[in-house]
Amino acid sequence: MDEKTFEQNLIALLPHLMLDDDGDDVEIESARSFEDLGVLTNNKGLTITMDDGSEFQISIVRSK
Repeated sequence: MDEKTFEQNLIALLPHLMLDDDGDDVEIESARSFEDLGVLTNNKGLTITMDDGSEFQISIVRSK
């Protein structure tokens, strides 16, 4: 598996994995790749925006 495939799988899985502290589903407004957003990095990765406006980034670096 390469980084791009891993990234695509994360985008597909994230909406099914996100729970808040009470175990309730958390709404993701968007999950977009660094490439789609024009983030200046050589790494693959995602920017996840939550429905409350908070934003997280996940970098994907293949180690082996």
